[in-house]
Parts: sequence; structure tokens; C-alpha cells
Amino acid sequence: MVRNVRARFSDGLLRPLESLDLQEGDVVAVSIDTQPPSFNKKTDVERRGEALYEENIRSRVEATERGKFVVIDVNSGDYEIDPDDAVATARLMAKRPSAITYAVRVGYPAAYRMGTRFSFEHND
Repeated sequence: MVRNVRARFSDGLLRPLESLDLQEGDVVAVSIDTQPPSFNKKTDVERRGEALYEENIRSRVEATERGKFVVIDVNSGDYEIDPDDAVATARLMAKRPSAITYAVRVGYPAAYRMGTRFSFEHND
């Protein structure tokens, strides 16, 4: 089984940043990639975020999480859901400190609405 796990190198050792299901003495193969995938254009992040949402997340959340924010790490595919986008982002960043994030609002065409409408009465 192949599983990608982030680790931090310190004091001459690689220390996993997440829990591993291993027994003491297990031998594993390690591939080292010192640079996470790079995204040179804003549209690359959008494209990847939209693809992850459509392919892996939408069907899991659409019926029960309408109006909530899904914040996705476009590198790992990990995500967090919360009514508050900042809370979801903070939880995701705690798990994935180098995350490149993309936000979606479940059931809406865009995560955020730009601008506002004002109305007023004019009394003559």
C-alpha cells in the first residue's frame, strides 16, 4: 500500500506530521520530495480545487452541508468544513501548514459574494 505522509526533518530524523499505522520495527520505503507541487498561476489553484471538489467531495457534502464552506488543500486533497471559512481554514492549516487552499461554499455558485446593494427612500 502506498500512502503519502508529510514529515519534518530535525535532529537527523524524519518525524511524521500525522499518525502512522505501523508496528515497532516495521520497515517502509521512503521517497523524498523536498518541494511540494508548485502552482504558477492563480487559475492552476482554481482548476485543481474545483476538480478535487467535483471528483471527491461534492457528493459527500451536498445533501447535508448546504451553505457551509469547504476549504481544500489543493496539494493533498485534504479538506475541512465549517459555517465559518476562517475556522475551516485554521483547522486545515493546523493539519497541513504548507497548504495551498481553495474555498467552495456548498450549494452556491461562488464561495463569496462581491459588492452590496443599497436602497434608500427619497422623501420630497
